[in-house]
Amino acid sequence: MKAEVDKYEDSREFPWELVLSQAIPFIVELFSRRRALKQRVSDLENIVKVQQYQITEIKELIESKKRD
Repeated sequence: MKAEVDKYEDSREFPWELVLSQAIPFIVELFSRRRALKQRVSDLENIVKVQQYQITEIKELIESKKRD
């Protein structure tokens, strides 16, 4: 890519439209994947919270059964 850029002495000759036409969809895809990953992390965090709550309930149930 550097060699491609170096051959354009004048920035007006550089094919900016081509670069942007390829870069913009790539950037949009990255943000879309980022959003999906953040949602997945949030979902997994919620699952962990529910499981921790369930574990706490089970421990309390076991302790109450031991006392009986």
